[in-house]
Amino acid sequence: MFSKILLGVDGSDPSKKAAQYAIELAKNCGSTLLLVHVVNLSAFSNVIANPRDIAKHVYDKIMEEAHGYLDAKEELCSQNGVACEKVLEIGHPVDEILKIAEERGASLIVMGSKGRTGLGGSVFGSVSYGVLHRDKNIPVFVVKS
Repeated sequence: MFSKILLGVDGSDPSKKAAQYAIELAKNCGSTLLLVHVVNLSAFSNVIANPRDIAKHVYDKIMEEAHGYLDAKEELCSQNGVACEKVLEIGHPVDEILKIAEERGASLIVMGSKGRTGLGGSVFGSVSYGVLHRDKNIPVFVVKS
């Protein structure tokens, strides 16, 4: 049914919950999971505009954290016997997720309803909302937080 499932990974609780659903679905369908994390450096533009040594330190920390998110989900996949590929990109999360889904042939996108910077009263975070409303070809499964 779904040969390749893209899972948006960001370390938030909704993302962790979405990972549980995606791993179970991939296990039952014999799917490969694409574990995708997109670093949005524009969110850190005020810090990165600071002196080089501070910017380098912040960048290194962001990338270390991003690899940590992906590594944790890769371990969960391994424990559940699910094949996976890790993808780490830098850019606008909605654009990159849709581009990766298209380029890698994802047949489903799974993500949490809110990310790490989710607003308390909103139903969707900006990334899940953007992916849900911009993609017309690939089904999107949003897991409520």
